[in-house]
Amino acid sequence: MITRQHAALTFMALATIGRTKTFRKLIPWVLLPDAIRAYIGPRQPSHFEELPDQTDISRMVFPSPRDLKRTNRDTAMKVINFHLADAPKCVIGEKTRIEVFDYLNIEHDFYHALRVHLLQDRILDEVLRNEMVDVKERFSDIFTIKHSGKCIDGKELRTQIARFEELGFIKLVGMVYERTGLLLEREWFDRRVYDSLKKAYPADLAENTYRYMSISDELNNRINGLQFDLTEEEKASVEITENLDHVLQNMYESALTATLIELS
Repeated sequence: MITRQHAALTFMALATIGRTKTFRKLIPWVLLPDAIRAYIGPRQPSHFEELPDQTDISRMVFPSPRDLKRTNRDTAMKVINFHLADAPKCVIGEKTRIEVFDYLNIEHDFYHALRVHLLQDRILDEVLRNEMVDVKERFSDIFTIKHSGKCIDGKELRTQIARFEELGFIKLVGMVYERTGLLLEREWFDRRVYDSLKKAYPADLAENTYRYMSISDELNNRINGLQFDLTEEEKASVEITENLDHVLQNMYESALTATLIELS
């Protein structure tokens, strides 16, 4: 999931249990598994990905709040304890071993917030693999769309996933508005998310993380106009599923449930 989706899902879960005041404290840590890549590079260690042959697992001990705040790009490789398994290149990640994350990070001050990120990502990955795309030939850069049988390469799959996530964010903001009455537009992200990142992260990491969460004028106007329904043209642009609304709704409900359980 993109960082904007993680933020929206986490806020919706906290609103459901009446704990929105903790959002600012938790959100930097929910986003950290993605954010930390600005310092270490590959995504595998912060997402605990297992090699396809199950011989090794990339892993990380996430830095404490104090250590993270004092880290910078030059010192990160020495300060952050991580291991990168020798994985074959592929546009999609491998299986996340959450139990390894648990073993290494259960004493972390924000263990549950970090774990939320991995749970939400795993749900998206399961939807992708189980419902949308056959990935058996992924190391040959061949992916088969399940409902149509069409074969696409990794570049096209990456484009399709990005489209799926971007349109999904619009639907998710609509779900949050319907259930909480709050509108997650640009100003909300600036105030609730960016300010929180600046307090928890080093300045350069906060800036780098938030630039991937930027909301265009067009998207911001759409959100403010409460235009959450996807057009038929938008739905058709996501070829990896034939029922975009249904898939998104089920995926977000599953992710919300997992987040609620973890943060309750």
